Amino acid sequence: MINKLKNLFCLFLILVIGAFALCTIIAPAYADTPPATGTSNSPDTSSTDNIADNSNCKYSELQKKYMDGSTCWYCLIVGKMTGAYLYAASLVIPTVKTLSLMVLRYGFLIWLALFILKQVSSLSPVSSGKFLQELLIMGFKVLLATLIINNGIPFLNAYLMTPIIDTGIDIGNSIFNELAGNMDIENLEGGK
Repeated sequence: MINKLKNLFCLFLILVIGAFALCTIIAPAYADTPPATGTSNSPDTSSTDNIADNSNCKYSELQKKYMDGSTCWYCLIVGKMTGAYLYAASLVIPTVKTLSLMVLRYGFLIWLALFILKQVSSLSPVSSGKFLQELLIMGFKVLLATLIINNGIPFLNAYLMTPIIDTGIDIGNSIFNELAGNMDIENLEGGK
């Protein structure tokens, strides 16, 4: 039973990752022009008529555009790719946020049910302290994941990254000040 649940979870995870990868592959085609409402569904074939015809390609114009030193040739490519990924992410994030909260909620409930069944069906006596400890640890993990999903990167930066970086800077400054206070500055300057 547990192996089937693991296999189903792995299949679900693969499907979610595959759907996200598919969105990031398909969305670059729509990155420059967001879909307009009220337009017809017929494809625009005017730009695809001369795909095999290279008579419009002027090497001198390309050389002027990309090799004159004023613009970098890869900036256009990187800009298009970044725009495509950001546009795809802006389309996918609300759906992924809702679904990930749902998966987190039901996953926690399933874990809680299995955890309680494991404790109840155990032949050894249940330690209430250990039971409560494991329950609180998982509850904290779920709470933290929910906060990060709901509030996004600013929450992660403000409450996780910034305190760690500030603490590291404070420790480094105190070590540096201690070392600088113990150094003989006159010997470093050539013994004036």
